[in-house]
Amino acid sequence: MIPAMETLETGAVGEKMDKILPALDAGGALLQSGLLCAWISPRLGPHGKCRFIASPVIRRYDEPMGKKFLIVVVLVSLASKAPADDTIYVSSAGGNFIEKLTTSGAATTFASSGLSGPEGLAVDSNGNLFVANFNSNVINEFDSGGTSTVFAQGGLQDRGAMARDTNGNLYISNTNQASIEKITPNGAISVFANNLVNPYGIAVDKMGNVYVAIQENNEILKFTPDGNPSVFYNQGPTYTPNSPLLHPSGLAFDSSGNLYVANHDADWIEEFTPDGTPSRFAVSADLDVCIGLAFDSTGNLYATNSGGVVKITPNGVVSPFWFLPGDDTTSYIAIAAPEPSTLALLALGAIGSFSVRRRIR
Repeated sequence: MIPAMETLETGAVGEKMDKILPALDAGGALLQSGLLCAWISPRLGPHGKCRFIASPVIRRYDEPMGKKFLIVVVLVSLASKAPADDTIYVSSAGGNFIEKLTTSGAATTFASSGLSGPEGLAVDSNGNLFVANFNSNVINEFDSGGTSTVFAQGGLQDRGAMARDTNGNLYISNTNQASIEKITPNGAISVFANNLVNPYGIAVDKMGNVYVAIQENNEILKFTPDGNPSVFYNQGPTYTPNSPLLHPSGLAFDSSGNLYVANHDADWIEEFTPDGTPSRFAVSADLDVCIGLAFDSTGNLYATNSGGVVKITPNGVVSPFWFLPGDDTTSYIAIAAPEPSTLALLALGAIGSFSVRRRIR
């Protein structure tokens, strides 16, 4: 079935070249010019190359005298930026700093001032990092260069895990206050859910539903974007070695919509399908006392434990990734993916018409 599409730009190539690039940069798009049809993906492939599907098409035009000319329309994509790495951020509430890691494990201190027990982390599509402080009511925003501003101030202290939806809203769990806060893109703070029993980890799916780990009940709650609650999975306070949950903590979604749950008092990570069916994803002593979870752009899962970060491959192989020096402990983790490349288009042989369309989401 052909997906529904919305038109972003149409016109003459020569007149509207400056309109094509923003339209394509807005997301995956379908470009058509004559008989050429190319799907442009906003994701970067290996080594920063932009992935796309395009086949140059030769279109035959007939003149009145019967002479036939071949006009070739060629689409060329060029990556103006070629970031080769995701950026991994790890908070340490006890050490009062945020560490910045590459996917090869190289570490530098990203921030160590202006923080007050940094806990929950979230990144936006521009690579900005948001930090929830446990010991204050301030949410910091850092740009990729480390410059900090106050994004929001007020509301509750004792903030923990944080997640961001596709509309730019932040959701923050508050274990001691038994609530979830919501912060809009302009910094307005409100209580999204309250009267919860020990809310801990938090994650948002592609539809904007908010999932919250309830530690004491071994339960995962699901909230619609407007705050209506339902039970996604309930195990109850008792457990066995084969139980999916044992004080669930970190939550993260993969690209297929499966939910991954770290257990604070167990050595495994559980995977839940969108309908709530559990299965054991990975087991290792390195997964004990895990708190935060985050996926990189290639499908690897990273987890913070008491002394550093563990990496889990898509097939569940666990290995130590980074050890935190000294006696400090890690808290939460967030990963910023490489930015999409800027595309340059060359229409050769003719100045024809074009249209740029994108799938309606």
